[in-house]
Amino acid sequence: MDDGTLPRLHLNHRQFLQLMAAALAEQEYEYMGSAIGEWLQIFPGDLQTHLFNGCLSFALGKNKLARRHLEKLVELEPFFLPAYLTYQQMDKNNPFINGCILALGGHPLAKKLYHYGHL
Repeated sequence: MDDGTLPRLHLNHRQFLQLMAAALAEQEYEYMGSAIGEWLQIFPGDLQTHLFNGCLSFALGKNKLARRHLEKLVELEPFFLPAYLTYQQMDKNNPFINGCILALGGHPLAKKLYHYGHL
């Protein structure tokens, strides 16, 4: 009996992050937003997915919203270096962000964009 609904995928965390990295790279923003929303309903404390949410907002040009996502993420986990590296892409000259990156062992002047699929 076909009720017209799509089958649900059963993904582990790594597969989900790889899927989000691919969606971001392919600019599948609508799909990405939907998937992130559903994932966070089930796993509200998932730092990497919150990071992707900030990346999605940034990719859509919603910089204020992206900043709020990343600031909330840093409040939840102050030692989460990927959040600072992503924030730096929006504000390269912020001495506070650059100092946090350096303190956490990153390089504040790195030119390479963070690889979101390898968290």
